[in-house]
Amino acid sequence: MYTLGKLTLEVRHGTIVEVPADAWAVPLPEDLTRDLSGVAAAVAEAWGGTERFREATSAAARALSDDLPRAHQAFFLARDPGAGGGTALPEELRGVIGMFPPACDGAWDSKLGEKLYKGYMAVLRVAEDEGLTSLAIPALGAGGCRCPFDASVATFARAAMDVSVAVKHVRRLIFVARDEFRHADVDRMLRDFIEVDIFFTED
Repeated sequence: MYTLGKLTLEVRHGTIVEVPADAWAVPLPEDLTRDLSGVAAAVAEAWGGTERFREATSAAARALSDDLPRAHQAFFLARDPGAGGGTALPEELRGVIGMFPPACDGAWDSKLGEKLYKGYMAVLRVAEDEGLTSLAIPALGAGGCRCPFDASVATFARAAMDVSVAVKHVRRLIFVARDEFRHADVDRMLRDFIEVDIFFTED
């Protein structure tokens, strides 16, 4: 567990649906008619099934601005009272924050990095706007969009650092890695990325 400005950063391994938080961040495919995978598939199952989740996220995404790329935006989907198809949703979960990572396809450059950074920032802005205090977030774009995992973690750290002093509501960011190996990687990368001790302390 680390302190970064007003934020506490935690790293956990497992699936995001196992993490108690006010909201889960969910990376979605640009085409929501495509099969869901990874984090999106796990959340969809917990939400009450793929079709129910796809219908809800599609409706929410239609409210996004046409003036900005989807990769630069995010939306809040409030918890569905009827959700929980076979999976007990955490009692404190208020909803999910959907976003659309850029399609990296294994590549990485400054343009893709800026798109992903704006995606992370959009997620954090939505969390603030909704008055959330805790957010579970995976390595956005590192699944089906095939952005490099290390680059996504570094981009998350950059976004967290940039909002860490100004946040009014968000206090806990829980970065979820899918296994213990990734958990150790994230811990190491966060240590390497954040070097200013006044902002970064280990508890």
